[in-house]
Amino acid sequence: MKLINVEPKENYILRVYLGNQSIVDFDVKAELERISCYRDRN
Repeated sequence: MKLINVEPKENYILRVYLGNQSIVDFDVKAELERISCYRDRN
């Protein structure tokens, strides 16, 4: 499966376009909150 394009959408969604004509939306909000360098430092 070949990655063709990634498009950022609202609310931490990444739309991924694949070589087999598939389009998949990934919600990455939980992953970003889990990684300490992306957390709000306030």
